[in-house]
Amino acid sequence: MRRRWTTLPATVAVLLVVAAIPTAAWLAWGSGASGEPPLPPTSQADPAPRRPGPEPDPLVWPRGTQALKYKAAVTDKKGAELFTGDERMELTRTGVVTVQVLRTADGTFNRTIMRLTVRDGASPAAARDALDAIYAAGGHSLRKPSPPGVLVRGYAIAAGQPTTSYHAHYVRGRDVIRVEVAGTVLDPVDPAFAELLAEQVKAYPPDRTS
Repeated sequence: MRRRWTTLPATVAVLLVVAAIPTAAWLAWGSGASGEPPLPPTSQADPAPRRPGPEPDPLVWPRGTQALKYKAAVTDKKGAELFTGDERMELTRTGVVTVQVLRTADGTFNRTIMRLTVRDGASPAAARDALDAIYAAGGHSLRKPSPPGVLVRGYAIAAGQPTTSYHAHYVRGRDVIRVEVAGTVLDPVDPAFAELLAEQVKAYPPDRTS
């Protein structure tokens, strides 16, 4: 008896071919123990996100030979020695807690930048005004013109007075910035102060509302 061969319909043949593809792939790649095809990349969060770096130092370096560079509490010895007794009293009263100082000195000629930071809730404007009032009481006259928001006082040169000085104070955030230049009448105090104040105000401008 002859065996009859039956021709499969075209649809069934296609299904058999499609079903054979994953089987062939399983045979080629194995059961999953090894040699698996690479998985598509997935998006993952950075386990250690980058933090912003520290803010740049807002103080400019005065010209000249470095004499002082440090940060201290105003109640510490290093902080207290920068100020007169009246200044220390007003700094404490108005809530100033730390001072950062940069100073250069060449003989009798000194250039100084200070950053005075108040505690939370204290008014830096009150600290600025208190310091300015001390210099006003000491005979330092208000100088104009000055940059907006900056109080500038200078000690008038008098007969027999060998030294002269300028002090500027302004507010930025929680800071009171002081710019100071002092020297003898033979030192270029006026141009040095104007230059240092312009550089500092450009690097760290005063608040517009101060």
